[in-house]
Amino acid sequence: MNVHALKGTRALARSAVFTNEAVVAKVLDVAGYTSDKDLTKRSVLEPSFGTGMFVKQVVDRLFDAVKVHGHNHEDLDISHCIRAYELDDDRCARFEAELISYLMAAHGLSEQHARKLTGAWLIHDDYLLSGSALEFDFVVGNPPYIRSEAIPSELDKTYRARFPTMFGRSDIYIPFIEHSLRQLSVNGVCCFICSDRWMKADYGRKLRALISNEFHVSACFDMSEEDAFSSSVGAYTAIIPIRRKTPIERGGGVPAATNDEAPWTTVSPAHLTLLRHLERSFECIENTGCKIGAGVATGYDECYIVPFPHASIETECILPVLDMGLKPSPSPSGLVNPFDEQGKLLDLGRFPKLQAHFVKYEAALKKRYIARRKPGEWYRTIDKVSLSLFHTPKLLIADVGKEPRIHIDDGQLYPTHNQYYLVSNEWPLEALKSILQEGLALIFIEAYSTKIRGGYWRYMASHLRRIRLPHWNTLGERERQGLMNLRALASQSEQGQIVQKVLKLDDEMLSTMRHIAARSRSGTAISSLK
Repeated sequence: MNVHALKGTRALARSAVFTNEAVVAKVLDVAGYTSDKDLTKRSVLEPSFGTGMFVKQVVDRLFDAVKVHGHNHEDLDISHCIRAYELDDDRCARFEAELISYLMAAHGLSEQHARKLTGAWLIHDDYLLSGSALEFDFVVGNPPYIRSEAIPSELDKTYRARFPTMFGRSDIYIPFIEHSLRQLSVNGVCCFICSDRWMKADYGRKLRALISNEFHVSACFDMSEEDAFSSSVGAYTAIIPIRRKTPIERGGGVPAATNDEAPWTTVSPAHLTLLRHLERSFECIENTGCKIGAGVATGYDECYIVPFPHASIETECILPVLDMGLKPSPSPSGLVNPFDEQGKLLDLGRFPKLQAHFVKYEAALKKRYIARRKPGEWYRTIDKVSLSLFHTPKLLIADVGKEPRIHIDDGQLYPTHNQYYLVSNEWPLEALKSILQEGLALIFIEAYSTKIRGGYWRYMASHLRRIRLPHWNTLGERERQGLMNLRALASQSEQGQIVQKVLKLDDEMLSTMRHIAARSRSGTAISSLK
């Protein structure tokens, strides 16, 4: 096997997301790598140094500590204090030359001494395959981001064999965290700035289990609103210090991090109390007569989402949709539907306008995976379009929002890919919308979903399915009528009494629920543990 199979790949090039200086300093501060300690007696690892931003600040703090503690660096062996890995040839060679010059210019070292230290500190290798058994007092950095499917298959298998936490649709930063944790000394600290998705996503569950059982998370610093990197990225990041667990500690340290593989929540203690009450008291929403599904994935919206009505396509081949994006189009839109009522593909020969429309996009449509797999169905959407679903009354829920953005559809709209739909044979849709928007949805979304830039939450089906509800037929007539007309009630007190009764809340829980709802409506960003 080529151990450097990642070299020269687009995946390795795209993994290069470099950290801003101020954020590097914050990571080092949180880790405790500060010059008031005698850092000449400590060791630090940077597993993927990239442009060397972390290494340079580590070097500065190391030499500051040399002065603070009265050492003379010329008489002191500090070659063991730093180890930093990088796989990319160009980045490694570039920073090696830069570090030699920096040690000479900033810290007064001779060229010979600078070359000797640089040779000891920088390692040109794949950290995950390095086999190093050294232990470190600090592990810091910004691990690379490469999705599993972008890693050469043979190398991916090797990584997975070595690192059990690399599970499902994992990202390469997961084994970087595992390997780094395994190399911590007894009192060592691992502190990365990286995506926080592993804390809640399914692919992170084996890493969560490892940390819950053997390590301790003392804090989680939400960086989703910060410009943490030198270029704009889509990752939702956090600084998370992790150390080995002491014998008297239980759990992983953050709220709800004690249940092995379960998603971690970083909500307030009051929010967590409310969440656990609802989870103990009621069933999941899909066990109360409701069903949640995703809107249609087309594979090429430029072709399938069109102005409505559309003179160039037969009327019966377009279904109206609702644009629920953060910046919705002011004009009505429709979904071009290539399926009939039985779910079979339409014969384009019977619909000449529709055929002409698809032919215009034929080249792009045939490049999609679904078309390559089924060449005879090249003009289909990825998901089948169901006319039965179209005619069914339902709630449409936008997939992004600070608060739940919900629309009641009486059977005249089709859900698109950036929406989820909720149908119910038990709860009236008006009542369901009322209680979800009154704070119930956010209790679960804030606990289990991920936040993106701007303070927006992702409302995904897996998160919505965690919502707990009583059965409609267990509610009294007053509560039912109250929910049907919740926003029309004269006072917040009356609204609160209805919600409190329905969800069996005490006064403190009701206050917490109201605070969650009010905070989202005011646009206040929700922060993790500080």
